[in-house]
Amino acid sequence: MSIVKSRLHKLLTVGCVIGLIIMIRAIDASASPDDHGTGFFVEDALSTESATAFGTLWYDSGWDLVGVAPDAFPKVYTHNVGGNPDDYLVSLECTDFSELGVYDCTNHQFNANAHWFGLTDSTITVWVPGSGLPDYIRVRIYTKPTLYNSGWHPINIRPDPIPISFPLGRKFNLDNLVVQLDCRDDTELGTYDCTNQNFNIDAHWFDLGGSDIKVYVEKGSRPDAVRVRFLSEIPAYNSGWHTIGIRPDDIVIPFTHNLGGNINEYIVKLDCRDDTELGSYDCTNQFFNKGAHWYGLTNMNINLFVSGGSIPDDVRVRIWQQDLSIPEKSYLPVIFNIFACVP
Repeated sequence: MSIVKSRLHKLLTVGCVIGLIIMIRAIDASASPDDHGTGFFVEDALSTESATAFGTLWYDSGWDLVGVAPDAFPKVYTHNVGGNPDDYLVSLECTDFSELGVYDCTNHQFNANAHWFGLTDSTITVWVPGSGLPDYIRVRIYTKPTLYNSGWHPINIRPDPIPISFPLGRKFNLDNLVVQLDCRDDTELGTYDCTNQNFNIDAHWFDLGGSDIKVYVEKGSRPDAVRVRFLSEIPAYNSGWHTIGIRPDDIVIPFTHNLGGNINEYIVKLDCRDDTELGSYDCTNQFFNKGAHWYGLTNMNINLFVSGGSIPDDVRVRIWQQDLSIPEKSYLPVIFNIFACVP
C-alpha cells in the first residue's frame, strides 16, 4: 500500500511541476510590455494559411438601434469578456439606411459618426451624435496574438502636434500587415480609438516602412499615451493598391469582392499610400483630417469615398471573414491550483 502511495505522490508531483511550467509560460506569453514603449514580438503569430479569420471573436453586440437625440450621447455595452483588456481588438461599424449602407462610421463629409472609449474587461462605451446618423451601430471584441506591440508610450502635454517614431527592429511583410493604433486618456476616456468626444481625431499612424512606424499626435493634453500593434492575417479579399491620380473633386471608387455569404462576418480595413512624408498611412493626414473612407458594403461590393486633391495617391481595401460563433468559455486566464500540489 505504501508503494502505491509513493508512486501516486510521485505522479502528482510530476503533474504539478508540468502544470506550473505551463502556467508560467502562459503568464509570460500573455504579459504586456511596460509603459515605456518597449516593443516586443511574437514570432509564431504570422499566419501561413491561404485566408484566415481575424482572431477569435469574444463579443458581438449585434446591430443596435441608435435613435435620435438632441445631443451626442453614450451607449454602454456590457461584454464581460474578462481577461486583460489590453489584449482586445475592437471593431466598430455603422449602418445608415438613407445613403451609406454599412460603413466605417465616417460620413461623406469625412466626419466620424461614432467612436468607442472606456474599454474595460466588462464594458465598452460608444459615443454617438444625436443627428440620426447612423441608424445602427455594432461593436465586436476579439483577440489575436500580435506580431509587434509597442507598449503604452506616455506623452506629455504638448503645445504643438508631435511625431513619435517606433523602431521595429526588423522588417515585416507589409502586404499582410494590419496596424492597430490605440490611445489612452487617464482623466476621462480611458482606452479609446483615438477619436475624442467632439469626434475629432487625436492621433494617427503614418510612414509605415521597413524599420519603423510613426504616430502623429495632436497638441494638448489628450491622449496621455499611445500604443501600436501589428497583426498579420491573410485577407479573403485584397484589392491591391489602386492608384487614383489627382482629382478636382471627391470621387467614389467601387470594388467588387464577390465574397458572398453573410456580411456580418466581414471585417474591413482601409489603407492609404502617398509619395509625401505620409507613406503608407491610415488615411488621416497631418491636419488630422480623413481623406478616404469605406461604405456601401454588400456581400458582392464595397465603395471607397476619397477626397479631392492629390492625397492619397493610392488606396487599398482588405476584407476578412470572421466566424460569428463565440467560444463557450470566457476569455479568462486559467489559474493553476498550486494548493493541490501540497501533499
